Amino acid sequence: MNTEEEVYMKPPTQNADVSKRLHHLKRRCTREGSNIPRFVTEVHKYTDSTKLEDCEYYNDRLRETLNRQILIDDEVHELLDDSEYDAD
Repeated sequence: MNTEEEVYMKPPTQNADVSKRLHHLKRRCTREGSNIPRFVTEVHKYTDSTKLEDCEYYNDRLRETLNRQILIDDEVHELLDDSEYDAD
């Protein structure tokens, strides 16, 4: 029995809950991912005259966003087996 057959053999409520959770996580991932280029662009604009507070703000925001992306990715990985995760 392959993994696709195993997924369909799980109780419907569990499969539906996992699908719903995956959908929610992917939406969060997309939202967080859209923030990354914005913060990276701001970081690339730094010059010698950039205020230290601005540098810290965008560096912190970028770091927080990347950390959230990692956490979301880990949650997705927990819900899927390795082959499904690689395919996704």
